[in-house]
Parts: sequence; structure tokens; C-alpha cells
Amino acid sequence: MSNEILLSNIVPFAGSGVAGFFMGMFLRRVLKFLVIIIGSFLGAVFLVVQWMQARQYIQGQVDWNRVGNDTMTWFQSLSVQVSSSIFLEHWEFLQLVGLQLDC
Repeated sequence: MSNEILLSNIVPFAGSGVAGFFMGMFLRRVLKFLVIIIGSFLGAVFLVVQWMQARQYIQGQVDWNRVGNDTMTWFQSLSVQVSSSIFLEHWEFLQLVGLQLDC
């Protein structure tokens, strides 16, 4: 009779301990993942701020005019490169087909 009482008290306690152990392991892995993601994001933000400061976009405050001008220049040069590469691809195709274009 004493064995039954002892087992009826130990089994729920042991089951709770095992469940608690696995819950703790799950929370540990989830929190570790979140810390890595958040830390990576904050590290990337820090690197961007340092890069902007090194390029003198930040001098006490952000020089938005310079950021806008440089961004516009970059996008214009990118569009010229893309459109010229598309033109060259089509030009080579037209020459392969045998069409003669006067340019």
C-alpha cells in the first residue's frame, strides 16, 4: 500500500519535471535564435551608420541633400548601364539573325 502512495506522488512530479525540462530547452533555443537575429540586425544598422559617417553623410545630423544627390547619380548610372547592356544584347541578336541596321 505504501508503494502505491509513493508511486502516485512520484509519477506526477517526475512528469512535471520532464515537461519543464523540455519547455526550458525549447525556450532556450527560441531565445537564442531571437538574440542572433536581433543582434545581426543591430550590427547591420551599426555598420551602415559607420559607413555613412565615414563618407561624411553624417556630420552631427544626416545631410539629406547629399544622400539624395548621390543616390540619384547612382540610379542614373545604373539605368545607363542596364539600358546599354540590354541594347548590346539585342544588337548582337539582330546581327545573328542577319538584320543590318544603320547606326
